[in-house]
Amino acid sequence: MKPSERLNCLTARLAGHKQLTQIGWADVLHSAAAWYGPARRSIRSRMHVEQFSKDLVWVELGPYGLAWPAAVPVERLAVPLAELWVPTNAHYYFHALTPVRAGDVVVDVGACEGSFAVECVHRFGAATVYAFEPSRSMAHALRTTARRNGLTDRLQVIEAAVADRLGAVEFVDDPINPLVSRVAPSPLAGSWNDAGGWTSRGVPQLPLDEWSAANGIGRLDYLKIDAEGSDLAVLVGARDTLRRWRPAIAVTTYHEPEHCEQMVDFLRSLDVGYVFHAKGVVSFGRSARPVMLHCAVPDRRVE
Repeated sequence: MKPSERLNCLTARLAGHKQLTQIGWADVLHSAAAWYGPARRSIRSRMHVEQFSKDLVWVELGPYGLAWPAAVPVERLAVPLAELWVPTNAHYYFHALTPVRAGDVVVDVGACEGSFAVECVHRFGAATVYAFEPSRSMAHALRTTARRNGLTDRLQVIEAAVADRLGAVEFVDDPINPLVSRVAPSPLAGSWNDAGGWTSRGVPQLPLDEWSAANGIGRLDYLKIDAEGSDLAVLVGARDTLRRWRPAIAVTTYHEPEHCEQMVDFLRSLDVGYVFHAKGVVSFGRSARPVMLHCAVPDRRVE
C-alpha cells in the first residue's frame, strides 16, 4: 500500500467505519505497517525458471512446479506465493479457523495460476481440488501444472466463472497481469483498462449448487473464493451446498467495500452454525475494507 492508503486504513478504523469494526486494532496496525518485499525477493530467488513451450514457462519451486504465461514477468508469481507461504499475510488462506485437512474435497473459485490448489494437495493432503478458472490462458496453464505434477486425478480444472446464476458472462483477460483478470463489467474495469492490451470473451457461468448437483459431487469440505468482485455472488449461488455440507470458507472481501458485512449477514441467514473471523485491512482510494473472511463450523477449528 502507498503511505496515503496506510494512513487511510488507520483513520478509517479510528473513525469507526462500519465495515472495519470487526477488525481489531492489532490487525489494523499490522496491515498498515506490513511490507512483504523481502519475502517476495526470497521467493523469487527460489524459483528455477525454464521455457516450457511457446506460451508457457515452467517455474520449479522445489516440492512442485507451476506453469506460468511466458509473456508475464515471473516476478508477479511471487505475490500469490507470499500470500500462501507467509502466515502473517492478510491474504493467507490457511488460518486456524479454516485449515485444509488431509482427505478434504476442496473447491477453488478463482484458481488463477493454481498455487493454492497445488498447496492443498502437496502440503495438506487434500483428496481432490476442483479449480474454477475462466481465463483461457490460465486454465491452460493450470492443466499443464496438474499434468506435470502428476495431479491430473486430484486437481480438476473447470474453465468457467462462478456466481449466483447460470448463463454466460463477458470475461476480461489481462495478459499483463493475469492475477487481476475478471468478469466484466466491474467497478474497477475503467481504471484497470488503462494498462492496455485487454481482451474479452464470453465464458460460461454457473452456481456451485447447480454444478455440484449436475456432477454428482458427494461432499465439499473447503471453499476458497477469490473471484475479483463476484465473491458474494459465489456464496449466494452455493446456498444449498453450504447448508448441506457446511464447508470451511476462506473468501476475499476487499474487492467491494461492503462485501465483508454482507457475507456475514448472508452466511448467518443460513443458520448452520458458522463462526467468523475477518482479518486484514486494505485501502482503495479513500475506501478502506477488510481483506479476508474466514468461516467455519466449530468442529473444524484448530485451537
